[in-house]
Amino acid sequence: MGHLEEDEEHADEVVRQVVLGVHPARDLPVPPPQATSAELRARADAGHTGGSVRWALPVVVGTTVAAVALLGAVGGGLLTSRGATDEPPAALSSPSTVPVSARAGTPSPLVRSTAGDPPAARSHLAALARSAARAPKPAAAGAYTYVHVQTWTAGRSRGARPTSRDERLWWAADRSGRAETVALSQPPPVPVPGAPGASTSDAAITTYEPGKVPVLVDAPSAQAPLLAFQLADRHPLSEGPRGMLRAVADLYRSHHLDPAQRAAALQVLADTEGIDYRGTVVDRSGRSGVAVSVDSDGGATRDVAIFDPGAGRLLSYERVELVGAATSPSRSPALVAYVLYLNSGRTGAAGAIP
Repeated sequence: MGHLEEDEEHADEVVRQVVLGVHPARDLPVPPPQATSAELRARADAGHTGGSVRWALPVVVGTTVAAVALLGAVGGGLLTSRGATDEPPAALSSPSTVPVSARAGTPSPLVRSTAGDPPAARSHLAALARSAARAPKPAAAGAYTYVHVQTWTAGRSRGARPTSRDERLWWAADRSGRAETVALSQPPPVPVPGAPGASTSDAAITTYEPGKVPVLVDAPSAQAPLLAFQLADRHPLSEGPRGMLRAVADLYRSHHLDPAQRAAALQVLADTEGIDYRGTVVDRSGRSGVAVSVDSDGGATRDVAIFDPGAGRLLSYERVELVGAATSPSRSPALVAYVLYLNSGRTGAAGAIP
């Protein structure tokens, strides 16, 4: 993000805070949200244009009072990542204009079917949310969040080699931390740096000063409507269901979510129209999970997420090009990139593995 865009966003935030400060609804009590996550996202996104946040203050009538007060609470204290000077890490790179099917060494997508009309994932995601909410909450231990992922990305131009990386992140509440990235000489999954294909001596280490770790959301809400607002700040409703699925994938790149937060993330997806159910899939590290997907770009792009059926954790995420005409029954899905979410937790020191 350029400095000009950052200045515009900062100015927008100042104006929004001033308007909310003098608004007649500012002192009204906030009743429990009565709308779904999707409805609240739509209200929040009504004023989102271009690359800057444009919050449109709704008319205060009836139940809209709750939405206004809720918007003030979210804007004032929850959507804190907008002020960060670092962009959050993108879960996956954008597809190249070169057909993926022409690139050597490309693994096959986990979900290949392009025929028929898959069922909606709403009921399956809602069931996963209930299952996640029942999972035991581990005792909090350690000042650092730890996240371990492995990634694979196809070459972005003709003849370019795919890239594979092992990535570990530690960060504290003040957004200081440490990241270690190892280039892999073979596609994931590679168990740990030091195993075949990885070398700890080749690790690139980044140390972050306070406030510098790039995260999508500082503190994800355990309430689905509020979490939807947080995610929509980076992936607005104009991106459609694809944007919300990518936002959840981004969230897992930097957070160890507790059961309530995982349930909220799944409920946000359940409240999002346009997500398809793809059945049970075994991911690239051998874990069985529930697959959901979104087709976009006129049927040219597919995003797939696979969730643990018990705890509701995100296991893997991938982006696929559906090669060929959208109406062709012979389209051949080809992988663009994927992420394996291998481990997360809390630890007492940057560099320590829980």
